[in-house]
Amino acid sequence: MSHCPENKDAPLPVKSRGKSLLLSLPMLAITASMLAGRGAFATNGSTFAYFASLFFLNFMFYKMVRTGKTDKYRAIVFITLAGAAAFSFMSFFLELRGAFGVTPSEIMRGEVPACHMVLPMLFLPALFSKTIVFPGLITGGFASIAVLTVFWAAATLTIGKGYCSWFCFLGGFEDGFSRIFKSPVIKRIRPDLRLLPFAVLLTAVLTSAYTLTHTYCEWVCPYKMVTEFEQVVSLKLLVQSAIFIFTFSLLVVALPLLTRLRTQCAFFCPFGAMQTLAGKLAPFEIRIDTEKCSRCGKCLTECPDFSLDKDSLERGKPHISCHLCGKCVDLCPDKAIFFHIKGTSLKTDLEAQRIFFLYPAFTFLAGITGMNLQQALLRIINFFA
Repeated sequence: MSHCPENKDAPLPVKSRGKSLLLSLPMLAITASMLAGRGAFATNGSTFAYFASLFFLNFMFYKMVRTGKTDKYRAIVFITLAGAAAFSFMSFFLELRGAFGVTPSEIMRGEVPACHMVLPMLFLPALFSKTIVFPGLITGGFASIAVLTVFWAAATLTIGKGYCSWFCFLGGFEDGFSRIFKSPVIKRIRPDLRLLPFAVLLTAVLTSAYTLTHTYCEWVCPYKMVTEFEQVVSLKLLVQSAIFIFTFSLLVVALPLLTRLRTQCAFFCPFGAMQTLAGKLAPFEIRIDTEKCSRCGKCLTECPDFSLDKDSLERGKPHISCHLCGKCVDLCPDKAIFFHIKGTSLKTDLEAQRIFFLYPAFTFLAGITGMNLQQALLRIINFFA
């Protein structure tokens, strides 16, 4: 590995406080509108939750703009989102039902909230048998399938695979655990494991079409530990619960700790594989200036989704599995890695292209984070009150 010299010609982040504030003001207006839903100012507690969430989100966005550090502040919001979403979600259903687990009667009534992880398993049954295999509501209720599908389509067409690092609250758990140790314990990862999510996706889609059930969610999904799950009333449900505990402990906690990778997202997530394919339609990507790159290898060891290798550096772009988290952009000492709008010149103002990406990406992140953070703060306030 060669030494990574500082490149004086590299694009600099926005340094001016005034210019940074001006560039951040539209996001303030966007988030203020998104968070001001029904009941946002109904009580002193909800008003506090509104302004606390608004300040947190916009301070993080301002720091992104001013410092030029994308992943550093994205990760803070993303990890906060994971904790707030799990807390608000589970406390809501504990308050509603008196228990975390859903009952068979609630499943039959379609009262299970939809999850984007189930989307890959809906298409074939819907196409060939006109059946929605997930027991949630198509419209209405809490987190309906129709609303979820609209949000997924909008996010996919806008930020593509960035969905996994800017919208999917489930990934925040892995992101957090993968940052605890400064260096990985497991350092050698087979590069062909990058293809494993496509095998998981194909298996999940075909088995769901054959059995007319959401097989991945029903038997494998590690995030059942932090979302809804069925109350254990049979041996089958006991086995499923044991699998959920195992997969969460292994894929979301242990392996991210040991590898510093988002292992569930990078190697086992069928939704992530679908996003890899659908995300090709999005206008944003990560590019590498091969002339500026000194081949120091820092990005190769720090990429959390295993999307960079020596071939990537030579081709000038990461593998299609890239989540657009921006960590490699933050860390590159040569400023050779950057956000890029497809179809534009690689010599165009790179900082401007980063800002163009940040607005839609952070809007999706802020929308779901703000909603869950408001709910979590309000529930904590009400508990102590």
